Amino acid sequence: MSFSLPKGSGDQRTLFNLSGSAQGYFIAQSCAQTTQPILVICESIAQAQALEVQTAFYLENNIPLKQFVDWETLPYDQFSPHQDIISERIELLTSLNDNKQQIVFCSINTLLNRLAPTSFIDQHAFSLKLNQTLEVNHFRTKLVQAGYQSVEAVYEHGDFAVRGAIIDVFPMGSDLPVRIERFDDEIETLRYFDPETQRSLEKITQLTLLPGKEFSLTEEAIASFRSRFRDQFDVNSKDCPMYQDISQGVVPAGIEYYLPLFFDQTSHFFDYLSDDWLMICTENLETSMDKQLADIHQRYENQRHNVIHPILPPEKLFFQKDEFFKLLKRFARLNLSSKIGENKAASGKYQAKVETSQNFYVDSNHERPLISFENHYLDSQKRMLICAESLGRREILLTLFKRQNLKIKQVETFQEFLEANEPLCLTVAPLDAGLVLPEFEIEIVCEPQLFGEFIVKQRQRKRSDKSQNPDLIVKNLTELNIGAPVVHLDHGGGRYLG
Repeated sequence: MSFSLPKGSGDQRTLFNLSGSAQGYFIAQSCAQTTQPILVICESIAQAQALEVQTAFYLENNIPLKQFVDWETLPYDQFSPHQDIISERIELLTSLNDNKQQIVFCSINTLLNRLAPTSFIDQHAFSLKLNQTLEVNHFRTKLVQAGYQSVEAVYEHGDFAVRGAIIDVFPMGSDLPVRIERFDDEIETLRYFDPETQRSLEKITQLTLLPGKEFSLTEEAIASFRSRFRDQFDVNSKDCPMYQDISQGVVPAGIEYYLPLFFDQTSHFFDYLSDDWLMICTENLETSMDKQLADIHQRYENQRHNVIHPILPPEKLFFQKDEFFKLLKRFARLNLSSKIGENKAASGKYQAKVETSQNFYVDSNHERPLISFENHYLDSQKRMLICAESLGRREILLTLFKRQNLKIKQVETFQEFLEANEPLCLTVAPLDAGLVLPEFEIEIVCEPQLFGEFIVKQRQRKRSDKSQNPDLIVKNLTELNIGAPVVHLDHGGGRYLG
């Protein structure tokens, strides 16, 4: 399946006919053709998350897949992002030019926000190592200026606590907090510890502390904020809680929407990237951007007259449409489209050889519930891979196929399926759309094609609703045996009688 990637600045190519999970498949194929790092720009956060799942499934090797996460606040909200979100963002910005191939996914609207200058993280990150001299008061001041918060016990990113010779700190970008034990003014040990039990874990020899916020609270930064605030807003600063809090070194909720006041100039996400990054853009980006910018201007008009909480005009906080696409021209760009287009390689247009996998809904009233799929499978010359949402769902599907005497082999990955000879295989992959690759005579079928859209779960960024185990939810009555114990959400326990 040949297509040529764009080669340099301003070069654009387009792949058409990408239905189902074909976009994720071709992102993986693009990665296999190059050693370049890749940024995938999506029309929404949900699409960015879905494409990461698809790409991970089709990818041949262990190239890191990352998300540049959104603040998850509305423009001009007087709420701040969760510390875990800020930690993820700062860690990713730090790793963008580590000279390794990686794929980063993000929404177009996330890229509209102005960011701290590219020099900010390097200027405010610092390292610790064993036997280093560490004066506690100086270190405490340095942490506060970097945006860390002094607490009684450390539980979240950006927390630190000082208890005599022991200093606990949860570095931004770290999976676990670190306990620093001093002997006099010298670092004796560095250990990770469990924030829930507070028990020490493995030892480390050095530690890097990234900034705790996307701005700093040094005396110079606070003075810059105060000066620019007075220049920008024709209000009495003594009546503005935001101004007073920052003046005292306190971080108020919603301060992120005043970020440009801390710096002489701001940067765009693209400024953090070297010229060799490949841009992969999904369709409808301009439509999504237009809607977001319209919402931003509407919220600005609704709140601009508040003299207690004055707000910056949109162009100070967000890149406008013409600015964004001007910056995008710096990179090679591959556009992905679901539309049918002409196959003109000479002009950089390619028609992907893929087809849409149809639905084979389970019929709970039929003695062979998978009859629709069974007929398709027996008539087809293609090898087929069924994708279960989870390990628990895989066991349910195995039972259904066994009832109909359909022999199915379990495989761990898409690559293992390609190497296998069995005509019907089953794996675990939470895809929400299938795919047919006629060139290789294979078909991918996912659970929504069998059980309908009810199976599609909202996949939130690294957070799950622990109140319900999705493996225990009955999606169709064919999953139940007569006499099986069940619990109804409204009516309580009982047994299934048919």
